[in-house]
Formats: sequence, structure tokens, C-alpha cells
Amino acid sequence: MPGSPEELHPAAVYVWLAPAEEPELRAHLPGVALLTHLEVAAPRRNQGIGTELLWAAEDRLLAEGHDRVALGVDLDNHDAQRLYRRRGYAEWPHGPVATTEVVHHPDGTRERRPGICRIMTHRLGRDRYR
Repeated sequence: MPGSPEELHPAAVYVWLAPAEEPELRAHLPGVALLTHLEVAAPRRNQGIGTELLWAAEDRLLAEGHDRVALGVDLDNHDAQRLYRRRGYAEWPHGPVATTEVVHHPDGTRERRPGICRIMTHRLGRDRYR
């Protein structure tokens, strides 16, 4: 459908630089930037877009002086976990974290849903797997 959200915004990533909302992240990763909502629309997946978004966000953070980044991924999102592991991300040793997902609906409304995420971290500036 022309003009659908997937066509208008096929992919996005947001970088969170403020202190994390989750107390566990604030305690164990103070000052570490978070990548949130890295998402590629279903028809655009498996085309390297997620990898490019990840590289762009990491490059930006590195240029701004950050040396580490973290992200949360749903426990059952094995495709995303595989992408992050290929990029050198590793699961942190503190277990899953309760989070809140913000779902943006086509009509502009937002819905907050509780969730559980696997936290993965990465040292920036390491070898690029390009």
C-alpha cells in the first residue's frame, strides 16, 4: 500500500543519552549510551538495513566520545540477537531486565507495554565486521 508506515519509514534507530529508565541499567551501566527501538519494517528485513543503522549509530556515538553502547532485545527476538552478536555485542552478566515498550500506532497514539529484555553491550571502536 503506497504511503504505508513501512514505505514512509522502513527503518529507524534511536539513541538514548539520558540516564536509563531501568534501575538495573543505571546501576550497572552509568553513562553508557543506549540504542533503543532499532527496527526495520518486515518487508525490508534481511537486506543489511539493520546492520547499516547499527554502524551509523555506533559511528555517531564514537565521534561524540562514547566508548561503549548497550541495548535491550526481546528474549524471543533471535534474529536481532544474531545480528548483535555478529557485531560483537555480548549479553551482560546481570540477567534479563523488565522494561517498557512504547508502541506507536498508525493513528499517532502510543501504547506502553511491559516487557522483558536481554541486555547486550559492545565496546565501540573495535574491529568493524564490514
